[in-house]
Formats: sequence, structure tokens, C-alpha cells
Amino acid sequence: MLDLCRIPMKGNHAYWISAIHIARLEELRLFDCEGSDDFLAAMTRVTSEKLSLQKLQVHGEGIDGQTYLKAIDKIIDRCSGLQSIMIELESATRMPNLAGILKHAATLRTLSICFLQGLNPEEIIPCIDDLQQICRTCQALRQFSCAFPPTPLAVGAISPNWCEFARTIAMLPHLITLQTTTWPNGPQRHWGEENRLCIEALARSVFQEAESSALSRSNTHALLRLVGFGSCDIPDQSWDCDFQMTFIRWTQKAPGADAAPIERVSRHTWMVEEPESEVLERFINFHI
Repeated sequence: MLDLCRIPMKGNHAYWISAIHIARLEELRLFDCEGSDDFLAAMTRVTSEKLSLQKLQVHGEGIDGQTYLKAIDKIIDRCSGLQSIMIELESATRMPNLAGILKHAATLRTLSICFLQGLNPEEIIPCIDDLQQICRTCQALRQFSCAFPPTPLAVGAISPNWCEFARTIAMLPHLITLQTTTWPNGPQRHWGEENRLCIEALARSVFQEAESSALSRSNTHALLRLVGFGSCDIPDQSWDCDFQMTFIRWTQKAPGADAAPIERVSRHTWMVEEPESEVLERFINFHI
């Protein structure tokens, strides 16, 4: 495992290459390391073997996203069975190579993609066709995080594009946590109660589509337990503010109730550090 945070790598990536066995490296986490794009590119040059990476996490603030993307695409393509891909970059103009991600469909459990572009950053949003390819192909996904186009909020109405998104997510039979890193109708701002109820309705529609799909597919209940909106990269003291909304579907229903309740919780999606169900149970129990 190689886990580096804010370590300058520009000009000395050869040191890191020589210090580790690239072909046997299973976990790589690079958080705001200047020059780490050179390190990633060098990883694919020093060995002709398939890389053994299982977990790849890259966070690049103030780093050339385009150069980084080229290196990331090569890394993903050279790996034989990634289980977790988590990428957050600024100054990018495109999504990562979809074909490379789909290569790992059989093993991929966690997929988190957050790309910002421009001087006044707006998140890059994958097209619905790409989302459908991911959800049809990467059937083992437990945890998924991506952006979604701004969705109008109206009491008692859910937009057709959100309904299509919910149906697409419902293709994932093992999904436990979902986070849409953009707000439903554009940039985050403080919400009135009416908008809060509209966002809750969006979350409920995702849970309902997942449940309907699971029942029709295998006559079992959906595993989806958590739906979050908004960025998770916010100050700890803002946990109870409107920077992010998280909704949980409880595992137990009250006596006489038709379904388990869905409630908003003031906690961040990133607190669910692993996508396995027993971890989510501990997360839910924390709020009881």
C-alpha cells in the first residue's frame, strides 16, 4: 500500500518508483501530491506486467486535470481487477475513459468520480448513456458517487430526467450507497422547507425504483440503504447545515407499516467508509 498526502513528487517520482514494487502494489492513494501525474505515468512504463492494484484513490487540487487524466486512463487500463476507483480532480474537461472502467466490471465495488472544470468550477456530468453502460455492466457495485444534471424542484412532481436516473441506478442489484455530488437544481444554497421536501421526494423515488427492480428481478428487497446529495468535502462543523443531505432507508419497519421508513440524517456519506452492509448497519445504529 502507498498512501501519500501533500507530498511533493515533482521531479523525484523515480525515487518512489524505485522504493516500491510497482507490479505488486495493491492500494494507491494520492492526495494533493504535486507531480503525482508524472509518478502515475511512470508506473505504466517501468514494467510490462499487469498491475495488481485493487484500490485507486486520487485527489488533485490545483493540479493539471488533463495531464492527470491521461495517466489515470493508462493506470486503469493496465490493472487486472480494480475493486475501488475514487477520483476527484480539478481543471478536467472530460470524464475518464469509460471502456477502461468497464474492464473491471466483475471486480469493481466502489466507483466515485468528481471532476471540476473551469475557473468557476462546475462539475462534469456524465451523460445518461454512460451511466446506463456503467449500471448495466458493473453489476457488483456497492457504492456509487457521481454528478447529475440540475433537476427542477416542484412539489408533487419529479422531472423525467430524474426518473430515468432512478431507473438507471435501479439496474445495480448490490448497490448500498448512492451519492449525487451535485444539488438537484444547481449550486448549493440554503433551502426552505418546501425544497427540502422536494429533495426528499427525489431520494424516495430512487429507493422505490430500486425496490421495484429488486422485487421483479429476484423477488427480494433492494439493498440500497443510503442516498446522499451534495459534496461531502465540507467542514466538520457544517454537519447539520444544508451543504449536504443524506437519506437512509431503515432496515426494520414498524409493526403494521407497509415499508421501512426513509429519513434524513445529519451525517455525511463519507462516514460510511466501506460499502459492506454490516458497516452500514453500524452507521444506522449510530442514529437510533
